[in-house]
Amino acid sequence: MKQLLFLYCIYILINGNWSKIYAQIQIEDDSMTWEFKSIPVPVKDNFYKKKRNKYILVDPGYRIWGLTVIKWGEKYHGYYSRWPERLGHNAWLTDCEIVHAVSDYSEGPFIFENVKRQLPRNKLKHLKVKIKSCVIGAITGFKSQNETILKPHKAAILEAINDSYAPVSVTASVIAYASFQNSHAEQKLKSYCKANNEYLALMALNHLLYVPNKTPFIATITELAKNDKLPYNLKAASLDILGSLN
Repeated sequence: MKQLLFLYCIYILINGNWSKIYAQIQIEDDSMTWEFKSIPVPVKDNFYKKKRNKYILVDPGYRIWGLTVIKWGEKYHGYYSRWPERLGHNAWLTDCEIVHAVSDYSEGPFIFENVKRQLPRNKLKHLKVKIKSCVIGAITGFKSQNETILKPHKAAILEAINDSYAPVSVTASVIAYASFQNSHAEQKLKSYCKANNEYLALMALNHLLYVPNKTPFIATITELAKNDKLPYNLKAASLDILGSLN
């Protein structure tokens, strides 16, 4: 009877320096019973003392998160998510993949072995699905890309401006305005800034804070900032945008 031992779950913040050990789980192949056991403090302390390398995981050029380690045979197998560091933080939305690393020791260092699952980098198809959480994830992924990458998908992004799901429409509008200087997107954003739905208005205002050319929106934002009946969050967001112009 084989036994599979989950020794720990490690979360690495950017450089892989920091980690937490949570629990060990013992599973038997012929049983659906999972027995959760707390890892004794001495085991945790010993883990850090035995580290053979500054980093638990070695994968140069990538940002890393969510390492989980399984012992199988005589090796320790780590599974984690990564994306190219050169693409910046937001690339976790578009360029993340699940990979496999191996070590001779539970405390590492774990060395990259292969890619187990490459997540779809082209999220265009997700703009057509009915599940709106997928659509908002897809359009948000586009927002993290530059104009060169977005250009082939311009038609789909412009179409998404009129999406029936307002959060998608807001996000598509800010992309279309910032990347393609689209006048329809500009008008959509102005109307969303003054929407009766406070959350949609705040979403539009927060997006506009990071748009390079805010000039077409100054009159709209100034009007909002002067409205004493406006909810605090919207007034504060409006003042933030005006303050960023100085």
